[in-house]
Amino acid sequence: MEITEFAQKAIRTEGRIEQVRTNRQLLKNAVVIFIKAAYILDVLKKNIFYGKPVDSSAIINTLDAMRGALTHDVDNITSIKLDESIQHDVIEIDPRLFHSIIGIATEAAELLEAIYPALEGGRVMNHEVDRVNILEEFGDINWYQAVGIDTLNGDWNQILETIIKKLEARYGDKFNREGAVNRNLNKERQILNKMES
Repeated sequence: MEITEFAQKAIRTEGRIEQVRTNRQLLKNAVVIFIKAAYILDVLKKNIFYGKPVDSSAIINTLDAMRGALTHDVDNITSIKLDESIQHDVIEIDPRLFHSIIGIATEAAELLEAIYPALEGGRVMNHEVDRVNILEEFGDINWYQAVGIDTLNGDWNQILETIIKKLEARYGDKFNREGAVNRNLNKERQILNKMES
């Protein structure tokens, strides 16, 4: 199936709401924790794959920010009944864009669960994983991407072509550590801005 056909069929199964209503502080702190955890994962990824040094002071600051968000939530959750206040606040965001982004984040977390046994000392090799589950999660991420791209009136083909151009500007013909570590973000942004035209 071609990607644009997939996207057209995917958005037909989308449930829509008029507005996002939830406990603002709980959502805010959950997003902060997720962003900070993703930052740490990104630092580790760049160290593993690109040999980029780990800035331990930045990691410590990030963990402190996560601790602060967790402490705030624990203090507040114990004083409220979530089922009574969970939909108290209206979040001023396009519900479709919100659904897309939050959905991609939660599907990514499910993919992390698939590799977690290796972190506990087990093995997670291609022939030992639940391929069906992992491939389904990749597909679910595509579903959420379809919703987000449709919401922003994006064009799949233009997006994919632009990403390849960005990667070519970064690496040339093939991956190199220098390009991975020392990116020309201004040049890359100029390429990405063409998605707007």
